[in-house]
Amino acid sequence: MPPRLWAAVTVCGSVLGAIALLAPTLKTQPRWLASVFLAAPLATLFSEGGKRAFDIMRPAGVLEPGSFNLIGQKLYVHAFPSGHSVTAFVVAAA
Repeated sequence: MPPRLWAAVTVCGSVLGAIALLAPTLKTQPRWLASVFLAAPLATLFSEGGKRAFDIMRPAGVLEPGSFNLIGQKLYVHAFPSGHSVTAFVVAAA
């Protein structure tokens, strides 16, 4: 797939992307979106706190430069816990 499509897919894993995906349910399931808004600050603290506590290297900091396809800015540290995983868990829990 083209890099712009991969970049769009990765945005869906961010908090704002998840809220945008849930926004159409606001009229029919307002509790879902409310749950996400209530859980998001705690999830953000967990994710950012974990990244600072564990300080695990990202693939760009470990792998050879030509062994992977980089889309976006090169990040080296703060890989765990994954922000995309935390976002997916919050959406699934909501």
